[in-house]
Amino acid sequence: MQNMLDTLRELYDGHSQRSHRFRDSLFIFDLTAIAYVIVSSFLTPNDVLSWINRIFGVLVLADLAARIAISRSPAREVVRPLTPRSAS
Repeated sequence: MQNMLDTLRELYDGHSQRSHRFRDSLFIFDLTAIAYVIVSSFLTPNDVLSWINRIFGVLVLADLAARIAISRSPAREVVRPLTPRSAS
């Protein structure tokens, strides 16, 4: 378990090439999610959109759970999930 937390800390707060690629991927995911929300608001709800919504929801929840797991102040992370973390 500790090894997984160390890996998450490195990905979210590290300075390696791998960390930068991970954070770039998160940024692209965020942009994709925003674009999806905008585009899907003009579409008729259907089963496909419902499943896509669930997938985005699970991914966002996983990101929040990872941030809480590595946070020095988990309660603050839950209350203010959009506030950038300071580097460790």
